[in-house]
Amino acid sequence: MGLKCCKTDHNSSDGSDDEELIRFFMVGMGGAGKSTVIRQLMKLCYDCPNLYKLYDSEWNEKSNIHSEGDLRKWKITIQQNILEAFCNTIKQSRLFGFEFNEEQSGIVAEIESLCDDVRTLHLRRSEWSPLFNEQLGKKLSKLIASNQDPIKCTLMRCQEFAAEYRLPDGVDNFITEEKITYYAKQDTVPDEDDIVHARDPTSGLDYYHFLVHKMRIQIHDMGGQMIERTKILEYLSHWLSDSKPNYRNFILYVVSIADYNVKHPNRTQYTLLDESEPVSIETLRKAIANKFAKEISNNAVKRRSPVFHKFTCAVDSKMMENLFGTIRSEIILKTIIDQDWAFP
Repeated sequence: MGLKCCKTDHNSSDGSDDEELIRFFMVGMGGAGKSTVIRQLMKLCYDCPNLYKLYDSEWNEKSNIHSEGDLRKWKITIQQNILEAFCNTIKQSRLFGFEFNEEQSGIVAEIESLCDDVRTLHLRRSEWSPLFNEQLGKKLSKLIASNQDPIKCTLMRCQEFAAEYRLPDGVDNFITEEKITYYAKQDTVPDEDDIVHARDPTSGLDYYHFLVHKMRIQIHDMGGQMIERTKILEYLSHWLSDSKPNYRNFILYVVSIADYNVKHPNRTQYTLLDESEPVSIETLRKAIANKFAKEISNNAVKRRSPVFHKFTCAVDSKMMENLFGTIRSEIILKTIIDQDWAFP
């Protein structure tokens, strides 16, 4: 599954500070799905509470996965996702040459006036969020009432969107009359499945703690925007310097398959994913290994920091279950091979 860079010197499961800790450092481009991995694990804490548990930084179990404040924030985030999706799809529909009727044109003008520059919507939530009400929800629903409407026709050609108008993975979950009506109501809160599908870019470096199949898991979620990516080696160096003998460290590279699921520029019957699939895994392994070789192979770190790497894509909860189940199986297998379980 991955590459172990050096041997573990310590193994304990007595529940003390020396108990084994599995640490993940997640890397990937913005929108690849790194934070989705975290939200999938949180959802698994709801779906399978006996196998998945969420903890704070002191390893105290959290009674609630999301606070009331968190849920309010996620509702506004989903409303923002809906507005961004409509604004970008409207712009793309014009590029395709679709025309809106008189009623639709009035709604489009109102939406574009409300959103202004979609890139700054997250900075102006106090301005537009009070206006995301049931009346606006009905207007948005009118734009997708029929498969012949420009918005619907444009969405059917999502693979042809210009880069600046491309919709994030999962946003189609919200572009339905049912979801728009639901999130236009004042007293609604998002469920776990909708939180997983929402797009909320990470900034800086966040830490999360889980118990997964009785394994202590710590995940470091780094933002994937340009300003964060310039600090990746700094973050990685700090992460490795914090390692201890009882830690097992993984670099988890997350990639969005949707980024490759676009038409090939020269062979339109294929996508870039079709072309890259045979070599993508090996290429990614080499690229990541070369990128972090200097940090991982540092002798001072190597003596105490066993590091694995694993490539995945955040899609659904079942994939997250399989991912961590695979890691658990490999750790157990490695322990048996190394005979770390044997008494001296």
